[in-house]
Amino acid sequence: MRTLLLLTLLSLPSLLHAEPTTSSQDKARQCFKRGVELYDERDLDGAEVEFRRAYELAPNFHLLYNLGQVASERHDYATAIDFFQRYLSEGGNEIPLDRKSSVETELGKFRTRVGQVAIRWDGSAALVLVDDETKGKTPLIGPIEVNVGRHRIELRTYDGESQSRMVDVTGGDTVMITFWDDPLPKETKASSANRLQAESQASPPRRSGNIVLWTGVAFTAAGATVAGVMAYNYAKDLSNLRKSYPVSREALDQKQQRVHYASWTADGLIATTVVLAAIAIFSSGSDNEKKSSATAVTVGSNGPWSLQLSRAF
Repeated sequence: MRTLLLLTLLSLPSLLHAEPTTSSQDKARQCFKRGVELYDERDLDGAEVEFRRAYELAPNFHLLYNLGQVASERHDYATAIDFFQRYLSEGGNEIPLDRKSSVETELGKFRTRVGQVAIRWDGSAALVLVDDETKGKTPLIGPIEVNVGRHRIELRTYDGESQSRMVDVTGGDTVMITFWDDPLPKETKASSANRLQAESQASPPRRSGNIVLWTGVAFTAAGATVAGVMAYNYAKDLSNLRKSYPVSREALDQKQQRVHYASWTADGLIATTVVLAAIAIFSSGSDNEKKSSATAVTVGSNGPWSLQLSRAF
């Protein structure tokens, strides 16, 4: 592979088209030379940048072959397929038969290491991104070719809304993803607000009971309220983060964990509050029965032998 790159470098001056200016040709040669040097040093990212720039300055199909070689060594087979196909298309009859056969053999091998993602979307025009890299806009001509593995597919409309899906793609498979022409799923604020309001407006006991138990109820209720507010705020932050760009999967997972932890804490404190309140009410009722007579006997107004029963509660 390196020998082919060096041979292309030596033949580049005579292969460049006449349209670019001399200055562009000189810059293209410099970029190409640096690209080969970086390739030899195994700096594949740097080599790709230099080769791309050389192609922009002075388009030549030989540069597409070099870009395909770099992509294949990075195991980015979907990109390598694209470059090699363009190389065959633009080179045409100028490509030697043995080179053409070699490239076609490589393409056959690479196609077993890629899959396709098909997008179903009936809304307005939107950008399609794969792992934060723009692949086109809807409606797409056909499925998007991607490397085998897990990918984040995002649909971003021009009014700022976006939706994303995580998909696993295996070799030779086509994964269909449907995006709905609706606003992005958002955390339901009403349900969280209603729960917080119900907690804050919980009726206090009609009579004072055991001080320690009721103090515990107050503390756990306050803790549940705080945890609920935190869960709501984290959920809101997560919704906003999903709309932001760029955003990493790690950041989304970390924010999602915070939402889960806060929600679990709130639910646990609510359950504890209910249990303590039940114990406090039972204890309060027992104390009242001990402090006052459960049944008071008085002389009723219906006669000297009539009894009037009253129970304190």
